[in-house]
Amino acid sequence: MKALTGILCGILVIAGGSVASARPTGDERALVGVTWSGGEPEEVAGYESYGGSYVGDPLAVSLFRSTSNPRDWIVVSKREVGRDGQHALWRGLDTIRLNAASEETFAAFECRRGAATGEFSAEAGLIGFVGRTEAAPGLLRAEQAVQVGADGQLSRVSGPVICADEAAGI
Repeated sequence: MKALTGILCGILVIAGGSVASARPTGDERALVGVTWSGGEPEEVAGYESYGGSYVGDPLAVSLFRSTSNPRDWIVVSKREVGRDGQHALWRGLDTIRLNAASEETFAAFECRRGAATGEFSAEAGLIGFVGRTEAAPGLLRAEQAVQVGADGQLSRVSGPVICADEAAGI
């Protein structure tokens, strides 16, 4: 198994990546272009991890919130590029910073563009940053939203975005 892992790591290095021997730390830009094992979670100086989620196989995001100003958020997109035993190997793709309206803002992954009418169906890769502004029963209006593209690039979304209020069981 060690030989197979070594071969996989060698292939990744040849393909333009480098496997981090320790968890990536520092500024969030230090994560872009680097490959690391999910067994060593990434860290961003001055921010605490707020988890993350797959947003479309093999893409995922990690969320970070500032320890000094809880309104500041960082989103890091990453692609699963292989396995290292029981852990995924991740390659950082892009980052974006957001400044939320309040300290109570949180990230929601079940979101869609548009008004709070009709049947709710979430859009893949759309992440809303919501407070407590209700758009309709069980739906919250996003203060800001980020779209993860098929290539892992992050972009701000303009226009209305609504998200399921997971606390309401939607």
